[in-house]
Amino acid sequence: MSDFDRFDNTYFDQTGRQILLGDLLQVYHFTGARKKIHYMHHVVVMEQAEPSPVMALREYNSDKPHYRLFTVAMN
Repeated sequence: MSDFDRFDNTYFDQTGRQILLGDLLQVYHFTGARKKIHYMHHVVVMEQAEPSPVMALREYNSDKPHYRLFTVAMN
């Protein structure tokens, strides 16, 4: 049994809402000058992986997935 077999691609945000394909996520990036908060925006996509597809996040203006959701999710 590989690591991918145990992922069911069901993830939730901090408020309890389910994260679905196509969702636009606003992620904290850094706090700049004058305490201005900067965010990154990611889109949830399905990435083909062996043996099954996994949810991944890609930057809003990019075609390549940035990272897989199971590596950063707490649930």
